[in-house]
Amino acid sequence: MDRLTAMEVFADVANRESFSATARQLGLSPSGVSKLISRLETRLGARLFKRNVRQVVLTEEGAKYLEGVRRVLDSIAELEASSASVFELSGHLRIMCSSALAKHLLAPRLAGFADAHPALSIEFVQCSNDLLGTLDPNIDVAFYSAQPKSSALIVRKIDSTEHVTCAEPDYLDRWGVPLQPEDLARHRCLNLSTDAPCTAWPVRCADGQINRLQISAAITADSSDLLLALVKAGAGIGRLALFQTRDDIDAGRLTPVLEAYNPRVAQPIYAVYHSRRYLSHRIRALLDHLQRKPPHASGDAAGPSAHRAPPRQAVGA
Repeated sequence: MDRLTAMEVFADVANRESFSATARQLGLSPSGVSKLISRLETRLGARLFKRNVRQVVLTEEGAKYLEGVRRVLDSIAELEASSASVFELSGHLRIMCSSALAKHLLAPRLAGFADAHPALSIEFVQCSNDLLGTLDPNIDVAFYSAQPKSSALIVRKIDSTEHVTCAEPDYLDRWGVPLQPEDLARHRCLNLSTDAPCTAWPVRCADGQINRLQISAAITADSSDLLLALVKAGAGIGRLALFQTRDDIDAGRLTPVLEAYNPRVAQPIYAVYHSRRYLSHRIRALLDHLQRKPPHASGDAAGPSAHRAPPRQAVGA
């Protein structure tokens, strides 16, 4: 049995308190994880987990072993990171993401990364906003605003963003400002044509609960950047990521609406790749760089000043 693999699996089970959750994360079968832990316990001569139907809990011996395992894994991670810095990154890095994420999230952060690694070439491959089921073996890393359907892929959160419902000011002058979610029924709503979670617009109710409003869209598109262009052209009301709309809101080209009902829930943005254990230095360096260089504020928590302002009232309203 590979001792390092056993330690990694053991630490993951201890963190998740579940064999099945670890199996999904690592692309293994639950029985395979259970057998690996059993063999580890036999080798150590100690019971590491108390098992029941719903979860597994560390024993006293397991808790002590976990402390040592974490020190070993942290030391390995530090060694790999220091080794990676010794060698100049070279070769080719193939990145897949939507045009919106590439333009607004990745591009502003990549100049410094490219300067630091001149021997590394980078290629962008565009994808739609559909939820990810599989990852092409020729793609090194993909970026999505939703978790992949496949549990065999590795997911790492690199950022998050809020969403805002907005429209072009002249559109609101012509059609009026919606003051409550029900008013959207008399407006032209623009929405994604995929099964991404953001196609249902969340609404905060008076009791604090969040309902998801199914939108009857007048125009749909598989690109959020296309929706942004349509909203800015006055074609209707859309709900878009704040990292896309921040500059236009600050400049007055877009006006937020229904802010009293906006739950302001930060939606994670994920990096998705094939393997944690065999992660290349190129991918690791890119992900570390992206998490060190957030654009604006991570999570867009504060939001632009215009985002906090009350919506503009329509003429004659």
